[in-house]
Amino acid sequence: MRLIEINKKEFENFCKESSQDNFFQSKYFAQIERKEGYHTYFLGLEQDGIIRACCMLLSKNVSIFRKRVFYAPRGFIIDYRDEKLLNIFTIAIKDFAKEKKGIYIKIDPNVMYHDRNFSGDLIEGGLNNSKVVENLTNLDWKKIDNPDYLLKPSFLYKLNLKGKNEEEIFNDFDLSLQEIIKRNSSIGITTYPLKKEEYNKYLDMMINNNNVINYLDLNKNNFKSIIDILSQHNLLRISISELDIDEYLKSTIESKNNIGNNPSLIEKLDKQIETIKNMQYKYGHKIMLGGVLSVIYNNEYTVLGTVVIDKFNNFNPLSSCFYEEIKFAKKNGIEVFNFNGIGNSLENNKLLNDYKMYNGKVIELIGEYNYVLRTIAYNREMRKLANKNRY
Repeated sequence: MRLIEINKKEFENFCKESSQDNFFQSKYFAQIERKEGYHTYFLGLEQDGIIRACCMLLSKNVSIFRKRVFYAPRGFIIDYRDEKLLNIFTIAIKDFAKEKKGIYIKIDPNVMYHDRNFSGDLIEGGLNNSKVVENLTNLDWKKIDNPDYLLKPSFLYKLNLKGKNEEEIFNDFDLSLQEIIKRNSSIGITTYPLKKEEYNKYLDMMINNNNVINYLDLNKNNFKSIIDILSQHNLLRISISELDIDEYLKSTIESKNNIGNNPSLIEKLDKQIETIKNMQYKYGHKIMLGGVLSVIYNNEYTVLGTVVIDKFNNFNPLSSCFYEEIKFAKKNGIEVFNFNGIGNSLENNKLLNDYKMYNGKVIELIGEYNYVLRTIAYNREMRKLANKNRY
């Protein structure tokens, strides 16, 4: 077997046959990272004309001595249970990186560790990929547990849409989530996809608000590059939740007129009506509340970023946004809705508390691993990484 550089088509064809196929190991993500200054390689382990394993490998200079770090995001694409194959590929990648003055190689495979349910509890008798972790550590891959050194979350949240209609999906939601979605609809909150010429609306919200999740870890001001690239390939979808203030006022007045003799509730609604009128005076007829930026790749809808305008967080606009996007995914035959990362621990996890109301599933991945090539330089890079959380 030998390691060779392969073309994008060969790489794509191999990935499509693997359950590990994902957006972060794709030519599109490679294109995004090149905008961020990374060199990309498409590498395959070839045996008798057949590719047995592959990866999209990122590389970047990190020192004045032109030493480099290497990273296969959500890779390698390989059978991790085949220890012999994994060993051969590890040695080949190690030699490749070392020749190019590599300091270390990072991987965070798209491989499940343990089976978990909607709330993150382990499923008795479920999948257990401890053997994969053992194979990696036996081959000197160093498991990274320090959150300062981690690039991607080990826990994701996904909703399987296969085999359910829209009504069944909605009925599986937690009752409190159903009520939020119904309430938002009744007061005039709607969700709609932006046109390409409107994408700056999302960027403006992202730059000017604090309630932002950015799974790509790109600088807010550089996020335009991902939008440009993904929209060129028709992989991007940006949706916005918007409040019709006129409708909000109308529905609140109707509620007041229909409650009968209830002085305390009437007083509360009078105050709300006054607040809405002030909103109307300040913002006009409609106001954006938040939005979701996503990629659609290989039958999976994956959230890459969310934003909520700080002062309107109380409306829970993402509940409406996610629901409309789930319906969109279902209508278009997409089987998995990936909310994306919820962190590296399930303890006191706010995102998990939010997402489990959709009755999906916690996906625990096997985590991140570094293969150290130059110890002194590696330790120095880890100290730097701890300071800025990004190599």
